[in-house]
Amino acid sequence: MDGKFNFSEETVMPLIALTPSWNDEKRQMCLGPDYIDAVQRAGGAPVLLSFTDSEALADEMLSRMDGVLFTGGGDVNPACYAEEMLPCCGAPADNRDQLETLLLRCALRRGMPILGICRGLQIINVCLGGTLYQDLTSQLGFVHSNGEIRHPLFAEEGSVLA
Repeated sequence: MDGKFNFSEETVMPLIALTPSWNDEKRQMCLGPDYIDAVQRAGGAPVLLSFTDSEALADEMLSRMDGVLFTGGGDVNPACYAEEMLPCCGAPADNRDQLETLLLRCALRRGMPILGICRGLQIINVCLGGTLYQDLTSQLGFVHSNGEIRHPLFAEEGSVLA
């Protein structure tokens, strides 16, 4: 699929909620275009949600959605999993942690499909009672280059993930 859609009366694309990142310096929401492109290539219509601390508003936003994609980004605040923040941990984005926690609670209650990518999977884990390593290098000895730990991911053709 080339990312372009032929709209007709019969075309019903699922609305997929995307969680935003927050840029403190610019005081604005942001999201990499790869998420938008991937949802469109999969046949969905991406919708960037806004920050809120209201569960009622989070639930109302999701009432119009068909699924939620919890996107990647900075560290989940260790306070969310009852740990003190280590010096190596990135600056917290409490507004994002709060939004995603509310969205996950509402999505689970609604039985909606959810997908977490990188940080998104981490917030799902934390909200369901899990914990995280704050720094894979200092806590587990992982070696990285260019300041980031990355790994390849391959989706088997024809699989649900693909």
